[in-house]
Amino acid sequence: MRQLLILFLKYPEKGRVKTRLAESIGDNQALQLYKYLVNQSISQANQGAWDLQLHWAQGLTGYPGYEQFQYSVQHGADLGQRMHNSIKSGLESYDQVLLVGSDIAGISAETFGKAFKALNNYDLVLGPANDGGYYLIGMKEAYPELFNLKEWSHSLVLNQTLEKSRGLNLSHLLVETLTDIDTIDDLKAHPELLKMIDG
Repeated sequence: MRQLLILFLKYPEKGRVKTRLAESIGDNQALQLYKYLVNQSISQANQGAWDLQLHWAQGLTGYPGYEQFQYSVQHGADLGQRMHNSIKSGLESYDQVLLVGSDIAGISAETFGKAFKALNNYDLVLGPANDGGYYLIGMKEAYPELFNLKEWSHSLVLNQTLEKSRGLNLSHLLVETLTDIDTIDDLKAHPELLKMIDG
């Protein structure tokens, strides 16, 4: 069973990441937090038996300190197309593919392992985010319909994806809900992260 984990990333550039959060804590601290979350995600994603690829929103040669990983550039007109294209490409060489956001608080190798294991029995696995979206999606076949949403940054993304899944008669499993740190309230719910950027 060949398994691939894809991390979706943006290059950590001041003023270009965690912009909503930066309105409350400033660009410097938002960048510091993003770098920390990305480093944690890469560290956890590199602990399993699966292969790891980093898919960048921009064309890059490597993330400092992690140049050893396989790289790719996201392609598509919107987030849905970019995710579908990455998963479809991965499934050309792998039996199971997980695509995961790179800036989720508390993400772990254990979560990835559970998601891959679920794909032995389910068509689709999703990791709900606290804001109504999802931070993880995994499958064994590419289903473009799941990524055909009119908008992505809203609280109904997970529900709309599940509705499309039911329309395709796909079986699914949800893993644990985690927090996408986008607002000051999200950050306050994780005092360990507040301490990190204040320190």
